[in-house]
Amino acid sequence: MGIAHASTFKAKLVVEGVEKFHNLSGKVILVFNHKSHLDFVFNFFALSSTHLANGRSIRPRYMAAKDHFVDNKFVYSGLGVGKLIESVDSVFVDRKGKGKEAILDACRKLGQKEIEIAMYPQGTRALWNSGPNGERWDAGYYTTGTVRSLKREMGHMKKGCAFLAIDTAMAVQDRQMPVHLVMIGIEGTGTLIPKGSLQVQTEGTIKFTVGDILTLTSQDVAGLEKPDSEKMDPLLMSPSQKSYSDLSENLQKRINKGLVTALGLHEKLKNRFFEDVRNRNLILKDQILILNHHINQYQQCQQFKRDESDLPFVILDLIYALPPKEQGARLKDFADALLNQSELTALRDQIVDQVFQHRGSELKSIQLQEQSQKLQKAAASK
Repeated sequence: MGIAHASTFKAKLVVEGVEKFHNLSGKVILVFNHKSHLDFVFNFFALSSTHLANGRSIRPRYMAAKDHFVDNKFVYSGLGVGKLIESVDSVFVDRKGKGKEAILDACRKLGQKEIEIAMYPQGTRALWNSGPNGERWDAGYYTTGTVRSLKREMGHMKKGCAFLAIDTAMAVQDRQMPVHLVMIGIEGTGTLIPKGSLQVQTEGTIKFTVGDILTLTSQDVAGLEKPDSEKMDPLLMSPSQKSYSDLSENLQKRINKGLVTALGLHEKLKNRFFEDVRNRNLILKDQILILNHHINQYQQCQQFKRDESDLPFVILDLIYALPPKEQGARLKDFADALLNQSELTALRDQIVDQVFQHRGSELKSIQLQEQSQKLQKAAASK
């Protein structure tokens, strides 16, 4: 375990599990959950002191849009942003290229560089959770996405990370080079600067936990072909394209499970729920053991290949994104639904709507603020 201090934010940085990198060789993709803009900053500090099997230090880098950072001369040389990220070996993706070939080209470049690509498969920052008095309790996990996407299974996750892993393994297949996806849970950054706020809260603890490692070998991707489009009709896919699609679906679920495990998320949500149940007297005391039994039943759903094992925790995460005055009633609804063994999907959908009723205007406001800041910076640089 490593411990350091992030003095700018008066925060303590705790890192666990970095020794898992020491036996890795091949290409490495760093997979993080996403809570705050600070995630990008702290991952450099968190991983800078560890190394791979060959002794080289970890070098987290990002994939960037070529048309924005290189082709745009103002951004590239005027502001110097493009030159800067080019100098540190970021990988540029040609979004104007021919679809899948553009991504595969970027993956070939990734295979040639001595870097690790950092990915945030949620695609955006999660909404922050609040305590009983409205205080920040870090950010959630299942609260990334739109009203529509969060009403679907795995709607909080995008498939880009799974695609990148498979495409990279295909790009380095002739070199028999493994591709490792390292799951890293981030906690605490949502307390310092959460989505929907520009106000910094200091004196926090940031924790990075290196969790499970998923490895793709050349055998795993042998004979695969990338479909022409993510939305391509499965009936029109060739067998090799269907195999690619099936592997990406499976990998996305494994990435999700790896991040949940690294965060210890479900146990933390369950503990907070039962503490609230007791403190708020939401149910009779003799029903608590029954309630715990029903939650445990959901956790064991995976052995029956059901897709509902995460559903209680999705609902709890959404509830804790609500204003404190509305959390109690929804926690009671959730407890009653479990005790009555009611179907939970409808309750989830209701709470998704409720969350976006309250947080939608807040998120729109922060987006407008960020856009205004970008315009002001661009005007000042002219």
